[in-house]
Amino acid sequence: MRRALSLVVAATLALTPAAARAYEPSSTHPGLTIKATLGSQLHRFLRRQLGLRLGLFSTLRLQASKMDRRRHHIVTRQMERFDPAGGYRPDKQGRLSAVGWLLAGSVLADVPGTHNRHHYYSPVLKRGLDNRLPLLSTWHSLLATLESGDNVRQLVTGAGFDLSGISALDWIRHKHNPLRVQRFHAELRASLTATSEVDRRHHLARALLALGSVLAVLQDMAVPGHVRDDFIGDATQRLGTTGLDRGSAYERWVSAAYGLVGVPEYQGRPIRFARLRDFFSNKRWTGLADLTAVSHFSQGTLPRTRQVASNTSRRSLHRALARSLRFSLPRLPGVSIACAQRGTCQARSKRGVMFAYRLDRKNRLSFFLDGDSHATTARHLVPLAIGYTRGAIDFLLRGRLVLRKRDEAIVVGNSGAPIAQGKLFVYADDAKGQRRLLTTITPQLPAARGAVLTSLRLTPPENARRLLVVVDGRDKHGQALVAAATLSLVKKKKATTLPPASKPTSDPLWKEDKSAKPASSQPASSQPASGTPASGPASAPVKSPTSAPSKASKAKTPTSKPASLPSSSAPAKQPAKASAPAKKPAKTSAPAKKPAKAKTP
Repeated sequence: MRRALSLVVAATLALTPAAARAYEPSSTHPGLTIKATLGSQLHRFLRRQLGLRLGLFSTLRLQASKMDRRRHHIVTRQMERFDPAGGYRPDKQGRLSAVGWLLAGSVLADVPGTHNRHHYYSPVLKRGLDNRLPLLSTWHSLLATLESGDNVRQLVTGAGFDLSGISALDWIRHKHNPLRVQRFHAELRASLTATSEVDRRHHLARALLALGSVLAVLQDMAVPGHVRDDFIGDATQRLGTTGLDRGSAYERWVSAAYGLVGVPEYQGRPIRFARLRDFFSNKRWTGLADLTAVSHFSQGTLPRTRQVASNTSRRSLHRALARSLRFSLPRLPGVSIACAQRGTCQARSKRGVMFAYRLDRKNRLSFFLDGDSHATTARHLVPLAIGYTRGAIDFLLRGRLVLRKRDEAIVVGNSGAPIAQGKLFVYADDAKGQRRLLTTITPQLPAARGAVLTSLRLTPPENARRLLVVVDGRDKHGQALVAAATLSLVKKKKATTLPPASKPTSDPLWKEDKSAKPASSQPASSQPASGTPASGPASAPVKSPTSAPSKASKAKTPTSKPASLPSSSAPAKQPAKASAPAKKPAKTSAPAKKPAKAKTP
């Protein structure tokens, strides 16, 4: 009996993995998240609302003293297994950049592996994963325990992975999810209201971890198997040479084709919805799960293998295959038996290859997804995943305030999403960065975008360096909303300019202005022509700089020749009028240059 049980367990280990799979957590999820983050408002939010000068590249530290000891141990031990080359593994002091914490959260969404079973949602069935079979579900719960994905208590109580899970729409808010969206909002508020700068950065790191986890669940809605209730057919495919290497062929193909930094950009319009769950699925069928479910097949939802005869017509075959489909969409493309008799064929749609099919020696027509069908699916869904992720980030950070000084008051205006209800808190920071609450105000609500919330008339403390206003509220749909704005209380010193009299004497224009008066009183013959000193008694003033004059004469004597001054300077125009007759000697001295040029040859 024991030997038979061992053989059954070994066979099941080779056939099925213990945990559900999604996009590769070490490469695809961080790649999708970083692409979406760089195009979102997160960097601007961190700089303007939170006062982090470096934004996404600010260093944040996770403090063990501010967390539950067990929870901190679990998080740090899991992150120690991350690849350091990925950029989302903290150092030994628990420090990491803001964008690194966000990427780490997208990886932690799949840790432990059994949490991934809650990343499923079928918009057609309106529920999460449910592939339960009497015997197979029991073995999966046992395997989850053997691989340390679940504990023995979960196995006994039936809470282990039994091929079912909580809907993704419910999981992002479920109490058993340590990185749910409520945790993001709570930590974001704490990152604004905590007393010390160290505590605020700690809470911001935890908020980014939760945000990354929520985004990873949304990105899994771009996997056909996750939105078509297909775990057994999609996540148990044999990928390697051994039976233990099993998973989703599509997810493995995306990881190998794009890696961490090669995911394509999203080129469409910004994606906006009124609720967070609408990014997953909505009544208009424009959510990410909706578009994926009606556009692409998964391995377990392809037409079933069918025995065909040589005289089977194409129309009858198409009807039989359409009846075998689990979902009516996407529509089944045409299948040719004549083509299948010659080898492997591909069924195409407007987007490209939908699936491949072949006819074996026993005239059985089988269907599968090949590399070309994976490429067609990835070209459509991977950019969509980036676009929806970017839209979700901007939705969660949609609250914005603006502070303006008007007379002796500070006007608080709403520059973001409309606010239906909430309270307004005013904080002040001192020179050491310590933040304390000044007052709590009930603003004028509801407030549309551009409306005035309140007008503050308060006297800040003498040591206050910055004023912070935070609104913790909700919009008209009941969605949580956090908005903030800061105002510096330090007066900027105006830049002083030197008066004209204090200009340095090294400026040639300034020296010319001083020497312009004595130059105008000299006779016209004292002006040299073409840089050559004139002959005769009138050339004495020109030779005066080379002689040894007194200190007073040195101050009045120009150091540069007037001919080299620009004509646009105002001081140089006055001597030009008085020395107009000096141009005649210049003409008389012109013939003197010709013999000099003639002697040169």
